[in-house]
Amino acid sequence: MLDQTIRRCMAKHPLRLLSFASYVIGVVTPDRRWHETRLASESPPLTNLVTGLVGRRCPETTVMLAALAELLVDDDDLQCRCREEVATRSDRLPKWLAAPSSLQAYRAVRQRHVLSDGDEWAIGGRLGDGSEFTIATYLDHNLLSAATRIVVHKHPIDEVVADPGLHIETVANPVDESLADARAWIARGLTMSEVLPQDESWRHCRPLITWLMAHLPEGGSIGAPGRYDLPEAAGLIDGFLTSPAGAPFRDAAYRDLLAELCDTGSGDAARWSVTRISTALRDPRYDPHVPLEVALDAPALLRAFVPFAHAHSDVGQAFTDDAVATINRMGLTYKQLLLDDAARELEDDDDSPPWFTYPDQAS
Repeated sequence: MLDQTIRRCMAKHPLRLLSFASYVIGVVTPDRRWHETRLASESPPLTNLVTGLVGRRCPETTVMLAALAELLVDDDDLQCRCREEVATRSDRLPKWLAAPSSLQAYRAVRQRHVLSDGDEWAIGGRLGDGSEFTIATYLDHNLLSAATRIVVHKHPIDEVVADPGLHIETVANPVDESLADARAWIARGLTMSEVLPQDESWRHCRPLITWLMAHLPEGGSIGAPGRYDLPEAAGLIDGFLTSPAGAPFRDAAYRDLLAELCDTGSGDAARWSVTRISTALRDPRYDPHVPLEVALDAPALLRAFVPFAHAHSDVGQAFTDDAVATINRMGLTYKQLLLDDAARELEDDDDSPPWFTYPDQAS
């Protein structure tokens, strides 16, 4: 059965064999940190797999060992063992596998969600026989920019970027980025994703993206995920608080609360998605340094600020309507959860200040 599968993969695009090898690695090492798996009392399952392939000499296992040698970039010992075994055999390898590390990663494209919820990074690769492919990774800025999706395309990156059906649903125009920056962003995203539950397809693609990352240059930098830096965000907040829409919220405590809300999700003060708002309002925590009546006004503050911010960032009215509807739907529950949390905190702290310090401002 394994021999038949390998032969079928060899008859297709090289990515088919690499994807199968990546799948096998993911299956035998269920821990997402597959390259770190080490058992004290027995050989790791990936080592056992390589041992089995080494012990069965035939063209199919030779090809599989060569493919594993490509992907095992984080396990020098196993990678070396696979390559040494392949070198002892006379079986013919596909052209793209005959020269180790023939991969050339030649282009990185970043496509941003229009509401800054996340970025999709697409990396174009070319193998020794001229075959091209693209691996796209989605970084979710509402989840600390963790990598939450990996998609493998057997098409050149130019075709992938040009086809809107192959991307996240709402993206801005693609922007070419440096390969080093792509590596820095994706590496951070993979690290952040370790604590998240992932489906099987994501885990099976992990060895592929790790292999591709090893062929990208180091030294890249990571900027803020959102479009606004701190001074620009402060300017937007100032503009709001001096506008008619911000008139009810000119107390300094509201400025602090709005700054905290702008620090959620992507950190982009000018763009607010349903997902970001839902995350911000779903699990409130009582902060004794913020007057409770001010914290309770978070939904009202967002209800006024989001349309103002979207009007200054060319966000469509439909997105604004969805955002305001989400605030209206979650506002009452947010207040009840915040009051419940405050009650628990104050019961445990005799030195806490009175709940309401600005009773005339409570809404």
